[in-house]
Amino acid sequence: MDHHKFSLHGKHIYLMIAVYFQISTRFFEIEYIPVAEQIKFALDNTLKMVFGALGSSVSEFDILSFEESTAKSNEPSTVLLRVQRSGLKSLRSAVTMCTSLNGKNCKLEVLQIGDSLMDVASKRFL
Repeated sequence: MDHHKFSLHGKHIYLMIAVYFQISTRFFEIEYIPVAEQIKFALDNTLKMVFGALGSSVSEFDILSFEESTAKSNEPSTVLLRVQRSGLKSLRSAVTMCTSLNGKNCKLEVLQIGDSLMDVASKRFL
């Protein structure tokens, strides 16, 4: 008798994203940190630019947390996003293609993707 792995898939996926800003020709984290609304606005605009209004409406997402790094830290700021499974591919594309936040050059990088919040939990809490 074959055994199959059983798992329940929720309707949401969680993404942990790093935010880097550009100084001269290299990417660094700087003192100016955008607020969560600016990140959501930038990702919404990228979705609309690439996929149109209809395509962007499929990728509904929420910002669950925003952790800003200090100017002395080498760590980037991080954003935790929740997106419906059906919109994961388009949101991940928008994260990759987003190159500007509030008029400043930036790079967004997906650090982790998980089915639950536990999957993207910080290692320091586990």
